[in-house]
Amino acid sequence: MSHDVVEAVLAAADREPDRRAVIDPRGRELTFGELARLVRAVASAMNVPHPGNAVIPEEPLIPRDATHPNDPVHPSNSVRPGDPVHLRDSVHPADQIPAQDSVRHRDSAHPMDPAHPMDPAHLGDPVHPSDPPHSSDPPHSSDPAHPSDREHPSDPAHPSDREHPSDPAHPSDPAAPRPSHPSDPAHPSDPAHPSDPAHPGNSVPPGGGLSPGDAVLFAVRPGPDAVVLALGAVAAGGMLVLADPGLTPAAAAARLALVRPGWVVADSIAYAFSGPLRGLARRRGLALPRLREPVPGQAVRHITTGPWLPGVPRGALHLHRLPPGEFPSAREVPGQPAVVAFTSGTTGRPRGVVHTRGSLGAGAALFQEAVPLGPGDVVHTDQLMLGLPALMAGATWSLPGGGPLAEELAARGATHAFCVPARLDAALRADPALPGTLRCLLLGTAPAPPAVLRRARAAAPHARVLSVYATTEALPIAIVSAEEKLEATEGDLLGRPLPGVRARIAADGELFVSGPHLAASYLGAAPMTEVATGDLARLDDRGRLVLLGRKKDMIIRDGVNIYPGLYEPAVAALPGVAEAALVGVPDPETGDEEVVLAVVPEEGFSLPALRQALPAVVDSAALPGRVAVLPDFPRTGRSAKLDRDLLRDRVAR
Repeated sequence: MSHDVVEAVLAAADREPDRRAVIDPRGRELTFGELARLVRAVASAMNVPHPGNAVIPEEPLIPRDATHPNDPVHPSNSVRPGDPVHLRDSVHPADQIPAQDSVRHRDSAHPMDPAHPMDPAHLGDPVHPSDPPHSSDPPHSSDPAHPSDREHPSDPAHPSDREHPSDPAHPSDPAAPRPSHPSDPAHPSDPAHPSDPAHPGNSVPPGGGLSPGDAVLFAVRPGPDAVVLALGAVAAGGMLVLADPGLTPAAAAARLALVRPGWVVADSIAYAFSGPLRGLARRRGLALPRLREPVPGQAVRHITTGPWLPGVPRGALHLHRLPPGEFPSAREVPGQPAVVAFTSGTTGRPRGVVHTRGSLGAGAALFQEAVPLGPGDVVHTDQLMLGLPALMAGATWSLPGGGPLAEELAARGATHAFCVPARLDAALRADPALPGTLRCLLLGTAPAPPAVLRRARAAAPHARVLSVYATTEALPIAIVSAEEKLEATEGDLLGRPLPGVRARIAADGELFVSGPHLAASYLGAAPMTEVATGDLARLDDRGRLVLLGRKKDMIIRDGVNIYPGLYEPAVAALPGVAEAALVGVPDPETGDEEVVLAVVPEEGFSLPALRQALPAVVDSAALPGRVAVLPDFPRTGRSAKLDRDLLRDRVAR
């Protein structure tokens, strides 16, 4: 199997074109043959210059000759002639903004969170610019046409914000959308209609194709179209830059100024939320750059998918209108930058992690070696670094739809699944059994407490339960079984570094990692030779990595360095303790830190018994001065990581 991600996926498609490749969040399927056809069409369109205008029909795109039911413009899956386009009708409820998520509270400073919206490990974020508001919102507040959405003439939804009469949303635009009708001479049954791939409106805009490493701004919701467009853009030589809806305008502008994208790949509702519905999006906590022109004064070209919506630029190519294309073999370059993932958060100079096709392929190969996959396997995940190995091996990538976990796994026939520990815990409390088809359950993006590991083993006694350790710069680093983790008596066992991965412990205890899957560099910086993980670790006598905690989480009391991660798993394994965390609360008078143990109790908890048991699992120099019993821990981001800053505030006197 080739280690180039695009080559390997297309080779799998050539072997078994009729096998299902992707199951979308609604359970619809896309075959490998159709996946390959679309990837080649996208790559060709983005990499080969064509003459002709770039205008696409700005009306609901409903060809009679749609050949595949997974096509969003197939008559059964899209807007019909004469149907109005409503924001809520354009997206499945599973894609809606989860009420508990907030894009303002991501743990963006932690580089190992593959759920970060800019992270290559994650294809897309449910808190996504293209997600609609909740259907429970009052109609008047969510109606894009309601007067409350016309806040000010400077609001992008205000009529004065029509940039030009040629804007497709402008009423004076002669190309403004209108319902089609069988009697209309421009109906899709007419071979000269713009839905015909030979129509000049579906040719690639004038100009040269992508050069290796050219930036492509990407804002497509998770689904088959996102997989196709991402692979196609990379095949054409592009470097994906995922649009982050949680950034401040200044931070977003700083990132875009560094990468200066020449193409934008976005679904139609993302264009709407970054243009005419920008005011509404802001009130939903979403902020996108103007996708029509992400860098002022720089011309860009566009590919979109989904039904027509106001804001889609004139000249945008439509995924399902592209003519057939050939895979550009000249672009099969392992050193080609494929994706840049920003890890600096919303302040300071942006720091982009640049992965190449080679490093992504090497990471996928490492995962495939540790967790073998093949045709017939179904991998249920929204993580790119698990979905890619599945496709490369000819397995099926199943994208979660937001329903009950056990029900989705059973309906999809999932053999492998990836979960964030905190979310798996919530799912298993609702349904404590997972289907018998499951052979491997993987946990990652945050430490897995012993209670969650025990619950996972009980829910799937027939499956291997594994924990994956990775950083944005190196995906993955180590994989270990739940049994080994539960047997460990000190620290959080990560497992042996995977073959080819080199681990170095610095003098201060920080873990440095290198290997074939290492990112090429930080954007604009010298080539990377190893990465500082920010984690404190040691190697045990069996060559396994043991996590002692985050370097920034270290507590200092009486001149002694205390590493929370060294003790928290052991405390959390005590009877009656569901979760445990040690935090330092600064003493403004002494400058020292009070050590506070916070615990979430479960059945059988006893505070006196806990105090009595602590000296057996916590060194005397690290024993807490106080125990705080809480109903739950504050968490952040989609990965539901422990928010130590909020926890520290909560337990402070």
